[in-house]
Amino acid sequence: MEIKINKHYSLTPLTFVEKDDITPVFNYGRGVYICNFPESAWYKAHNFKQTVSYSIDKKKKFFAMMDDGATILSPTQDSKIFKPTKTIQIGKVLHLGSRFTGRLAQSFMTIKLVKWLVLNKQSYDYCLIYNFYPAEMVAAYVARYLLRKRVVVDFEDDYLLQSKHRLYKLYFKFVKRIPHAVICINRNMLHYFSKQDVYVFNGFIDLDYTDTINFNLQDGVKLLYAGALDEIRGVDLIPDIVYTLRKELKSFQIFITGSGPYEKFVRQWDFEEVIYLGFLSTKEYNNVLKNSDVYLVLQKPEHPFSKGSYPSKVEFYSHYKKPIFKIELNQ
Repeated sequence: MEIKINKHYSLTPLTFVEKDDITPVFNYGRGVYICNFPESAWYKAHNFKQTVSYSIDKKKKFFAMMDDGATILSPTQDSKIFKPTKTIQIGKVLHLGSRFTGRLAQSFMTIKLVKWLVLNKQSYDYCLIYNFYPAEMVAAYVARYLLRKRVVVDFEDDYLLQSKHRLYKLYFKFVKRIPHAVICINRNMLHYFSKQDVYVFNGFIDLDYTDTINFNLQDGVKLLYAGALDEIRGVDLIPDIVYTLRKELKSFQIFITGSGPYEKFVRQWDFEEVIYLGFLSTKEYNNVLKNSDVYLVLQKPEHPFSKGSYPSKVEFYSHYKKPIFKIELNQ
């Protein structure tokens, strides 16, 4: 079913994702995966409050596709952590730490990444890099041009490239030449790369279950919006959705969880159908997912952020095999 919520947007069932065959990327021997990987054990070791990370599950599955001898090198200076961290080996994951934070920590992480790659060059044949972050790309440059290793980048978003800032453009002009292959999350990103093997892979999302479920909204339905409360991800469309559903249904509820610049705006809404739950712990969040009937992905398709990204929460939602609705432009 399609629900027209205003003159610009409609809610439509999400039933399809793009997934090229990326198995050839991992057919080059043993790999090392360089990515920010703040798993739960890392948070516990530092006595940090854990936050929900949609991307960890995807990173685990990428790692599972690599050779058994693979290692994860994790410069885990999480953007929400403002304290020193320790270098910790947890299984096959080497969490690199730093006594510093911010830009200074990033510099030390870069040195540690490069040092490990050089000292352990016999233990791997290729590098898989998560995004084009500076520390990781310096390491990637060393791996390719000095150590003669194959480099693959999992390119998750390009919204910084929408900036008119010259430094961003100059940086990307340089680093995009480093990888031999690139895994993009959105087909709009393909134009950046002309000399590499390029794949489009939204994630390990299985939406086959949508062939057999009912997308019709029934009275009493519980809908969930989760994520950043901002204009990009479309939380400001909730009032229009309320007005539209009131015409279709006798009763419904919309649960909202998350935080962001629109939080004050959301708290001021006076809709009996809308319940703001705030920022939840992982356990609380999972309970809300289980108790909801429908998930909403309201990221606005014409926004530059959407043109160079894909909502990672879709993969998380798909585990529960419930209807997912996304926003589309009205024709």
